[in-house]
Amino acid sequence: MSNNLEYDFYYWGPYLVKFKIKENERLKLLEVGRKTTEDFRHQLAGIIKDEKLFDKDNTNWFMDYFSNYFRVYVEGLQKYNQQQLLKQITHLEIGKVWINYMKSNEFNPPHIHSGDLSFVMYLEIPEQLKEERKEYKGTSAGPGAIQFTYGEADPTNRPACFATHHAFLPEEGDFFIFPANLQHCVFPFKCNGTRTSVAGNIYYKLNDSIQKN
Repeated sequence: MSNNLEYDFYYWGPYLVKFKIKENERLKLLEVGRKTTEDFRHQLAGIIKDEKLFDKDNTNWFMDYFSNYFRVYVEGLQKYNQQQLLKQITHLEIGKVWINYMKSNEFNPPHIHSGDLSFVMYLEIPEQLKEERKEYKGTSAGPGAIQFTYGEADPTNRPACFATHHAFLPEEGDFFIFPANLQHCVFPFKCNGTRTSVAGNIYYKLNDSIQKN
């Protein structure tokens, strides 16, 4: 049979992208996080005791500092998803940004965010967690995993030709950007140590003619 068959492949589902931030960016965020003091737990889904909201100045700084990542994401999204409305995005506006200090037995249940886009970047991963992952024998993504879920799994247990979830064991510097209404959760871990991450929400700003309609 000839291998020179022509075909079109149609992407389906949410546009999920993982970047790797630079070491100086990671260290700068840790420094900003240490100065952040406002408790933000009342606005979040996580079963986490230490979640702090960035103030306005640091929120604006964050958007300026990491703007190139979001620009690249939107450019890819516009190619991936040909909706006319997405082509009318003129710029992005930052919403809330917060830092999470996740410890043993804490977790984030399945949830979505407000806004149009959301993100999470991982700044610190305990060495003990890396060892705990190696020892894990179960069938889920494993201790400390983040899992994104879209659609429903096939209950017949047949080999599926579509994906309903993606799960990751984050490493330091991993930076995920995804649609704000993409359901996701974070699994707990048992070891000592703190896993530090920064998360937040982004809003699309469209051209004036679109926003007035």
